[in-house]
Amino acid sequence: EGGAASLSVYSITGQLVWRRYLGYLSPGEYQETWNGVDGHGRRAGTGAYLVRVVEGNRLLATRVLLMR
Repeated sequence: EGGAASLSVYSITGQLVWRRYLGYLSPGEYQETWNGVDGHGRRAGTGAYLVRVVEGNRLLATRVLLMR
């Protein structure tokens, strides 16, 4: 199934760092790159972050490590 999708990056403390609305996605594989900046264009600090992808009623979450 396809659906409206968004990609969000959160700090380990739960603060929203960056979000992108991906629009309607058909079934398939996709790739998106977070360039390590927050929603205001400032460089995010080195550390662990939580990445969430929401598509329709599905949620995928994983931890990533930003190293500079």
